[in-house]
Amino acid sequence: MNINQTILRTNVLLISFTVSFAGVISAQGKKTPSVKPQEDGGTVYAASDLASSTPLARPADVASPEALLAALHDSVSGPQGPVDWDRFRSLFLPSARLGSTRTDVNGVTRITSSTVEELISSGAAEREKVPWYEEILVKHLERFDHIAVAFYSHDDRSSLQGPPIQQSVNVCVMLYDGSRWWIQSASWEAVPKFRSLPPELDPRVHTR
Repeated sequence: MNINQTILRTNVLLISFTVSFAGVISAQGKKTPSVKPQEDGGTVYAASDLASSTPLARPADVASPEALLAALHDSVSGPQGPVDWDRFRSLFLPSARLGSTRTDVNGVTRITSSTVEELISSGAAEREKVPWYEEILVKHLERFDHIAVAFYSHDDRSSLQGPPIQQSVNVCVMLYDGSRWWIQSASWEAVPKFRSLPPELDPRVHTR
């Protein structure tokens, strides 16, 4: 090996060491997140992580799957005027998704998928202009340990005693962190005027 080859090899080693050392310094300068990815690419949350990332929930709202469902609809129900949107936010996991389907007059079905904040941003102003009440009608809930799934129907009304404006079929997936219940996802479809609720979710069938 001649002198030029020796100098070239030394330079390459110096560059390699500098890049590697800079990477170490850069990595050390970054804060290690307290929440790490899981094997499936998701995000792992402990109860303490979740408690610091969402508005404080009312304990009674999150004590059980049944209470969580009731709070979901009660939090957006009420007379015309301001809505406690933080109560609504407090029910959901940070990564929660909301979805709905609707078929237009031309028979075209569209799916809407949103975050909690996107839903609030798109509907808060309109909701606060009118009285709005949501009432759960018939609910089927399955639970195993830390997971629960509800399949149910509900009414939307402009007054507590008035006729329904529309009816919907809903699915809600809920998870338990050891301290409280959270909504992982909620999806719904408004029942078209020309159709009825399915028998298993129709209160008229269940009260016979």
